[in-house]
Amino acid sequence: MRAPQTSNHEVQEDPKKGAGKLALVPVFPGTNCQKETLQWLSKNLEVDAQELNPTVHQNCGAAEIACVVVPGGFSYGDYLRAGALAARDPKIALVKNWAAQNTPVLGICNGFQILCEAGLLPGVLLRNFNRQHNHLDVPLSFSQSTSCSWIPKNYKLPNMSLPMSCGMGAYRSGPSSANSKTKSCLHYLNDWNGSEELIAAICNDGGNVMGMMPHPERASDPTLGSAEGLIFLLGLHLNHGVPIRAGSHLQQFCQNFLENDLKKPSKTSLQENKREPL
Repeated sequence: MRAPQTSNHEVQEDPKKGAGKLALVPVFPGTNCQKETLQWLSKNLEVDAQELNPTVHQNCGAAEIACVVVPGGFSYGDYLRAGALAARDPKIALVKNWAAQNTPVLGICNGFQILCEAGLLPGVLLRNFNRQHNHLDVPLSFSQSTSCSWIPKNYKLPNMSLPMSCGMGAYRSGPSSANSKTKSCLHYLNDWNGSEELIAAICNDGGNVMGMMPHPERASDPTLGSAEGLIFLLGLHLNHGVPIRAGSHLQQFCQNFLENDLKKPSKTSLQENKREPL
């Protein structure tokens, strides 16, 4: 089901207009997930979500930008390699500049491929080992030791399930990351694509750029069956102070998340309640 188009997602003449900082979404020929990505951001965060327009946004400083999300799709028809042509688009040159100034950047599916092709993330995404386009919900686990802008820190994060839809989702770190260990953020619990070490998501050394193959924006509304994908917007809120929109699904998700975390016994309380053997 296609998300309805609203005027809130059109690029405005003044990039500083609207609520909060900018949340920019670069769109290329063949991109097909921009509408749900813009809604994912605008409905849950106090941001002005817009399609990235180099003419309008080229002079925006990093301080004006809350985040950049590179959405899924088949940019430039996946010619040469998935993401190879989009990685050379002027829009990604702007994203590189902002990323170098610690702006949070997230690439989803084709966006993950684009970030790897652009050199913002190490490695490459290859064709799935079964040579099929895999389209299903996949169970995932977090890498607890990885520090990333998009993932809540200092919390024990439960396993989750997100929709995945890709034909080139087999991650390989490659020789480019030989001197810098790939920082995995998320792992598949089953070998769906043939990814190295079952990697589903990685981040850069700075932790502000993350790429993931599953689609969190497709699992962020309880009426569609799941809100687990909101965990990444919660990470952006907790780590970078991006405000949560009042009355949003993210606000309720945040309350539930923190309440459940507070219910977990701490190591101190466990030690206090531990009885000495008789």
